[in-house]
Amino acid sequence: MSKKPGRQAKGARHPQTVRFPVDMYDSIKEAALAEGLDIGTWVIKRLGEVEGLDLPAWVMDDVAKARSRQATDGRGDEELDLMVS
Repeated sequence: MSKKPGRQAKGARHPQTVRFPVDMYDSIKEAALAEGLDIGTWVIKRLGEVEGLDLPAWVMDDVAKARSRQATDGRGDEELDLMVS
């Protein structure tokens, strides 16, 4: 059976709009880009780290992919620019 095209499924999630303070947004965006993650994944990762929560497998997969991408081509920002605009 072939793999379904498109983004990997991230399982059941609760939708929540988060409004970041304007003066914090650039720092959040830069931190996410520095790790090679989109903002949503970065926020979940940091919250899990700070609160000692288990991270979903897809977050760990995204982190591993980002690290691999960074090791291969430096940072991979071109692709991520679309995710954090």
